[in-house]
Amino acid sequence: MPIALLREVTAAREYAGLARRAPELAALPGGDGHPVLVAPGLLAGDGSTLLLRRFLAAKGYAVESWGLGRNLGSPDVFDAYVERVARRSAALGVPVSLVGWSLGGIASRFAAAGEPDAVRQVITLGSPFRRDPRTLSIWPIYRTVSGARWSDFTDEKLSAVADTPPVPTTSVVSTQDAVVAVDDGFQPEGDASETVVIQGSHLGLGHNPEAYRIVADRLAQPAGEWTPYEACAA
Repeated sequence: MPIALLREVTAAREYAGLARRAPELAALPGGDGHPVLVAPGLLAGDGSTLLLRRFLAAKGYAVESWGLGRNLGSPDVFDAYVERVARRSAALGVPVSLVGWSLGGIASRFAAAGEPDAVRQVITLGSPFRRDPRTLSIWPIYRTVSGARWSDFTDEKLSAVADTPPVPTTSVVSTQDAVVAVDDGFQPEGDASETVVIQGSHLGLGHNPEAYRIVADRLAQPAGEWTPYEACAA
């Protein structure tokens, strides 16, 4: 096993860390109850985000899964997520916040670009939105499972993901991620955009205590009053 991939073994420790830091996480402020949709990574389904959704529900948010089965990353699935976000926002009468893990974060950014009025903010966990997927070593696998064609990745669609979304945006990346490099998930700082660097495995980001702290902090901000994240001692 390559040394880099050994870092992913720490995912089990991150999971255990949720129990160890439960009192600290429980003490974090809750939010205003606005709707939050959580999208999973490549080949993962809603079961992979269950712990994160339970945590956010305990903070008082109206949390929903992405509801589209396994995330195969196909163009049809991404388009369906844009429609789902728009429908939920219209039905609830308020913009929804989007939290996405890995490929789920890319789907979230794509939705924000397509339906900005329906999105309150975007938070991504280990999402390589600055890379053309056709340049990645996993492209043959991705192409097979998603059914995507080379021609599907137009400049317009790539820009919809890579460009800073027109809503408040936080990218959480890890220096220990053996799957996604920090640079591939780097969101330039702006009036309402940022990158927060933590430590943890790619496979563990969905149950990483520090990631939970950041997500809770970002979601708790009042609408229209975004400020950069300020890390505090555990």
